[in-house]
Amino acid sequence: MIIYTVQTGDTLTEIADRYNVSRAELIEANQLNYPDRLVVGQALVIPGSSADTHTVLRGETLFLIAEKYGVTVDELMEANPEIANPSAIYIGQNIRIPGGLPELSDSIDVNGYAYYTMNRDTLARTLPDLTYLSIFSHDARPTGRLADIADSSIIDAAWSGGAGPIMVVTNIKEGGNFDSGLASWLLTDEATRNRLIQNIVDTAVEKNYYGVDIDFENVYGGDREAYNSFLRDLSEQLHANGLILTTAIAPKTSANMKGILYEGHDYAAHGRYADRITLMTYE
Repeated sequence: MIIYTVQTGDTLTEIADRYNVSRAELIEANQLNYPDRLVVGQALVIPGSSADTHTVLRGETLFLIAEKYGVTVDELMEANPEIANPSAIYIGQNIRIPGGLPELSDSIDVNGYAYYTMNRDTLARTLPDLTYLSIFSHDARPTGRLADIADSSIIDAAWSGGAGPIMVVTNIKEGGNFDSGLASWLLTDEATRNRLIQNIVDTAVEKNYYGVDIDFENVYGGDREAYNSFLRDLSEQLHANGLILTTAIAPKTSANMKGILYEGHDYAAHGRYADRITLMTYE
């Protein structure tokens, strides 16, 4: 599919004309409740778009695109007669590639996060493109228990749609946000830690999940090894029950890098015992 990123000054009608689709098709494909209120940076799916196209990214030139697909600039110009000036292509522009795009030898795993209350029509359209559906969220409590959610219908929908449902476990404080102190307690108090692991495994098995995703955010740097130990022990028990473990982490470029969500604090970013790692980046 082609994903177009909305630029300053774009209108839905102009985008539709650019890709030779109707305004109504764009509204339907993207479930736009307010089609005249586009937001810069918003991603739009172009319905019925051809795989034999390239969408221009920031910093790309026609020469770089030609080099990427093994064609010449002249061949690109011939296949895209609307390009009058090869130096004047723009981000989000759809470039036809003569001869088509190269076949990919490997497939990828695609994960999507979803609230258990999400619109079911949107879910039905999305599931065919997903490998996993991470359902948000079972919040861990200071006692080691998990806050329950009404997730049975979305679990069934995920299985029916061909995506493995993943149970997301967070350190979101009751009535609040992600809490570093809560994470620290859960990871370092041995009795609470072991109780939490058992409750995670029991809940995932009972609810027929495919696996578990640990989304502990703002973990103190000093709790790094406690977090690794927690993941290791949890993975052993999940694997024994045929389930996978994933973890969502904010990537760090060095061991002493400070957390960028809360300046001045050093947060851990490790996940060596997980089957999959979802990198969470923050601007």
